[in-house]
Amino acid sequence: MKKAIYVIFLIIVLLVAIWIAYMLGKSDRSIGNISDKKNVAKEKIKKKEKIKPETKKKTEIIKVYFAKGQYLEAEERKAKRNPKTALDLVLKGPSEEGNVSYMPKTVKLLGLTIDEETAIVNFSKEILAPGNVGAKAEELTIYQITNTLTEFSNISEVIIRVEGKSEGEVDGYPVEDFWGHVGLYEQPFKRNESLIKD
Repeated sequence: MKKAIYVIFLIIVLLVAIWIAYMLGKSDRSIGNISDKKNVAKEKIKKKEKIKPETKKKTEIIKVYFAKGQYLEAEERKAKRNPKTALDLVLKGPSEEGNVSYMPKTVKLLGLTIDEETAIVNFSKEILAPGNVGAKAEELTIYQITNTLTEFSNISEVIIRVEGKSEGEVDGYPVEDFWGHVGLYEQPFKRNESLIKD
């Protein structure tokens, strides 16, 4: 009888030991799975947090014109290639020694539209008051604008407006007279290669 009880006791101990071993193994696997899941989650978060490198804006060499003596000279600038950017660079003025712009520094570009191959440029009223300049300076300024814009293949001619007007007066200044020598009577202006310095 004692022997039978002893055998049953051993069987129970053995079963308990097997059950404990099984539970410990299951717990290890569960911990391993949780750890794996955490690692996968961390990797997903890292991927989401990765910031894409900034794409650089494409810049190209564009030509803008400034007066130099009796001619126009091109300055090459690295910038976003479009007509408005080119005109903004003209208004900022030259960067190379000896080049000048006769346009008042207070002039603002109010608008630029392209109708077929005609660029219509609208400047603020300050462009009508350049100070004491002669006919050559006026001619160079008109073609500084025109030659800069006709660097673009979709523009073949230019119309200059002041405060939206191509005729009449702005603040007592006749728009068509421009600076009083050449005037804006012959609009639209075509590119003038003869004024470009070799």
